[in-house]
Amino acid sequence: MKKVTKEMLVNAANELNEEFGLEPAIKVGKGATEETMKEGILKACSLYDAENDKLTPETLAVMKAVNTVTKASATAPATPVEDEPEDEDEAVAPVELTEDQVNVLAELKDAKKTADLLEILDDEMFDDVREALTAEKNPIKLKSAMRRHISGETGSAAKPKADKAKPKKSSIRVGTKSFQTLADELLASGAEDDEIVECFAELYLERKNETDKVYIGKRAAIYMRIAKDKADAITKALAL
Repeated sequence: MKKVTKEMLVNAANELNEEFGLEPAIKVGKGATEETMKEGILKACSLYDAENDKLTPETLAVMKAVNTVTKASATAPATPVEDEPEDEDEAVAPVELTEDQVNVLAELKDAKKTADLLEILDDEMFDDVREALTAEKNPIKLKSAMRRHISGETGSAAKPKADKAKPKKSSIRVGTKSFQTLADELLASGAEDDEIVECFAELYLERKNETDKVYIGKRAAIYMRIAKDKADAITKALAL
């Protein structure tokens, strides 16, 4: 791809701001630099879901270029970007989400009214933040906050409880929890892998009548990763 110009960065940033409801938005006006726009676009790459997000080819090309340059700089900072061979097969890596999260993000994208957002907010994924989000009256900000919560972009969810001692296998009751709340509590309790899978197996059987341990293990791993990312974000925020 030819060199990414400032105009291309501005156009891509504007589309990403609108598509993802980024908050804070990528700055494109006075005071914005190419570097700050690239940082914002790189952050948006982590939210991109190829199956549900419809972006223009021009914006996808800019995202790919920024992502490629960042990877190249991390491994060979002294090598000029122009000398790096372009990988035609490389694509912007989509964020790893569960099927349920992808479905909720798709519903969010189509939601136009506050009533639609509040209906989506009833999903169990929002159990730990529903009260706080319901207080938001601006539908644009509400939609953005819901998207960030599902994508795991911020640590907006309640901090995982840390006041419990490490439980035995049967000490965590899972029947009334959301999958993500269960993951948060298992992370806080320091549960072992076997216990994590067993707890998720119980909840999947209760909620979805699912018994495939391999499938459940993969889903549990994703929820636990999101829980760890949220906990790390909270820790970093408290350290500031």
